[in-house]
Amino acid sequence: MRLIFTTICLLLLTSVASAQIEQGKFYINAQSGIGFSSVNSEFESGGSSTSEVESSQFAFAPSVGYFVGDGLLVGLSVPYMTKKNEDEDGDETKSRSISFGPFVRYYFNNGGSKTKPYLHGGLGVGASTTETDNNKWDYRLSNYELGGGLAIFFHKNIAVDLGLSYSNSTQKYKEDSDVKLKTKNLAFNVGFTFCL
Repeated sequence: MRLIFTTICLLLLTSVASAQIEQGKFYINAQSGIGFSSVNSEFESGGSSTSEVESSQFAFAPSVGYFVGDGLLVGLSVPYMTKKNEDEDGDETKSRSISFGPFVRYYFNNGGSKTKPYLHGGLGVGASTTETDNNKWDYRLSNYELGGGLAIFFHKNIAVDLGLSYSNSTQKYKEDSDVKLKTKNLAFNVGFTFCL
């Protein structure tokens, strides 16, 4: 409720200003998934599959970039995620992953307003580990992400990012590439952006 109230207040307090998203500027972002996510995972092995029921997760994705054109940003992101799943029987599975990869983001010119809508896309590769009480598995990870949101510049160089993203990842077991964990994720993200 506080997040909604804060968002409404920030939107109401915005006024005309020149946000620094022009060509030649650098970008630093620290974004975090707050746990408002709906996850559907499917584990495949030897023709059989199981799906997970409840999931909680935390994600942190620092990134850096450069504006190659007005509003057009390219960069590198290094997302880290930790996740806990509980199946129908109450058994827990814990996962951690880290990846890196390029991304592209386009900020729409909003007539000099402090609010800048954007679209975002990225790719990544990395590694992940999944653990239960009795087992541990190491995976190779590949993923992509598509999303959009709103950057609210409360200073000409500093913004709060509110975004919604869809990601799709495939994790292949290092010892047997036929064993895969596929995850589709819809998440609400909050982050801070610095444009230099």
